[in-house]
Amino acid sequence: KELGRVEGHGDTPSRVAVSADGSVFATADYSGLVRLWDANTFRALHDAPGHWAPVGHAELSPDCKRLLTAADDGTVRLWDVATGKALRAFADAATPRGSDNGQPTFTPDGTAVVY
Repeated sequence: KELGRVEGHGDTPSRVAVSADGSVFATADYSGLVRLWDANTFRALHDAPGHWAPVGHAELSPDCKRLLTAADDGTVRLWDVATGKALRAFADAATPRGSDNGQPTFTPDGTAVVY
């Protein structure tokens, strides 16, 4: 059963991340667009601009307060889910698209990022 559709990406979404409580999800595409969505209404909450290359990794923190992305532009970015604003960018940190080795991740308690 289809629950809804996300619209507004100029390119096919390459990654989807869903919050642990199912209230929010994030999509990212090959053009670098990252968008946060309300999972109940399928309405866009925020765009998170910053990447200019394909996004190969997206992950929401366990508490759903932060989003972690990595792209082929060589950056790992940490976003505030409530505002869509970048909290931090790490240059020369991302791994190539399609690689499962060395992907950034949150620690189990969500208080730190490991990459």
